[in-house]
Amino acid sequence: HILPTAEIFTFAYSQDRFPVPDWMESILQNQPIKNHSKIFEDENSKFIILSCHFYNCWRGRAACVAETCGGITDRFWQIPYYLWLARQSGRYFLIRFSTPHPLDQFYVPPKGGLDWRLPAGTFIDEELERHGNRSFSEMRNQRRMQWHQHIFKPQWKKERVIFANTNLAHLNTEQVAGFKTIDVIAGMFRRMFQPTPL
Repeated sequence: HILPTAEIFTFAYSQDRFPVPDWMESILQNQPIKNHSKIFEDENSKFIILSCHFYNCWRGRAACVAETCGGITDRFWQIPYYLWLARQSGRYFLIRFSTPHPLDQFYVPPKGGLDWRLPAGTFIDEELERHGNRSFSEMRNQRRMQWHQHIFKPQWKKERVIFANTNLAHLNTEQVAGFKTIDVIAGMFRRMFQPTPL
């Protein structure tokens, strides 16, 4: 068994080999790590957060239970769509996977990449608490939403934070947004994720 060398790792993660469309490159440069904290200071900032969080609010259940979010492929496959949607709606894109483990235990943003992490100690902590205690019908219905059909409606446009977990919503991104996920996901991944240092 041969462990990968630094050269192999660098080759595998080379962004030059995996280009992305100009619109995606633009949004990936929109919240780099060096000024990530500033986006929470601006009261006009709005967010769309791809989440897998606890859910504990239906009658008859005393303990918190986890959302069903699928495996890592199910979760990552939706990211190009949400990047596109964030750009269309003028929102910042973030990720908060609380279950089964925080995502940054496994991946972190690469140097100069988009900082998708949601730090503690911001106003979004309260939003997460509210999100975890939403009604069963809210949880069920939002998991089926195709957000491009709803995010500009007055009900949602006014919301500063939108949490999305739509593994049940099967999207044709080519029809909706003009790109095929299979064509952009490799380049997106290399610009957003690298293994967490040991």
